[in-house]
Amino acid sequence: MRKRNGPKASLIYLHRPVVSTKAMPADCSVCGRGLAEGYAVTARALPGVGVRLFCHAHCP
Repeated sequence: MRKRNGPKASLIYLHRPVVSTKAMPADCSVCGRGLAEGYAVTARALPGVGVRLFCHAHCP
């Protein structure tokens, strides 16, 4: 026979976490060129600033 779960076991499935996403175009932070213009874009983590995107001409 199957073991019967109590009412607390079914409460787990009542709450679904809210997932938020944010999509942005991959454009250079300096000049604005991106994948649409045929440029490669690289992400770099800068101290104190966070992650920024750069094209091949502005990559530090």
